[in-house]
Amino acid sequence: MKTKKMKNLELLMWDLGGQYLLRSQWRHYYAGAFVVIFVIDGSNRAQLADASHELRTMMREPLLRSTHLLILLNKMDLPDVVTPTEVVQLMGLDQAKEMPYHIQPTCGATGDGIADALNWVVDRAGAKKKGGKKYKLDKF
Repeated sequence: MKTKKMKNLELLMWDLGGQYLLRSQWRHYYAGAFVVIFVIDGSNRAQLADASHELRTMMREPLLRSTHLLILLNKMDLPDVVTPTEVVQLMGLDQAKEMPYHIQPTCGATGDGIADALNWVVDRAGAKKKGGKKYKLDKF
């Protein structure tokens, strides 16, 4: 668990990992989540079908119906990576009208795009902030 303060908000974050054996544990973190951060390796096209299946399964969870979705499209510094448009199509996000989402291209090695991603989260949380409430962010 990690806590980060940004723009007068305190964000509580968990990195739950994406390994197959850990995925069954994700649902234990859904209650009270304001944003789900889903990280995709933009250079690994072979795993996109699996990531799409997991994301669609997660988006059907009743506890996540009022949750925002932030997709970090990582490794954008490498050649032949998927584009945000491809992610929308492959993940079926064009049909996810009930869950507000944002795809943020990132590079974990340099940190490019991370500040923009967190600002997107803070902007949404700030609009809903009530009495200094902590917001729970789950990173899958």
